[in-house]
Amino acid sequence: MIGAIIRTTLAVAVTSYAVGVVQSSWKHYFNKYADEEDRIAAGLINEVKVIENKKTKSRGGKK
Repeated sequence: MIGAIIRTTLAVAVTSYAVGVVQSSWKHYFNKYADEEDRIAAGLINEVKVIENKKTKSRGGKK
């Protein structure tokens, strides 16, 4: 019984580690080699750049 629990725990740990390595490797590869159009396609947005900074009026304060 204890052996089965240990085997299951190790199997889950190894599988989780492998999935993390694959995901990290894919993300690194994709960011390094993908075209700009592919990186900004819908659903894959990881970064937002502000291209214009509009000045906002503050509300309140002394007039």
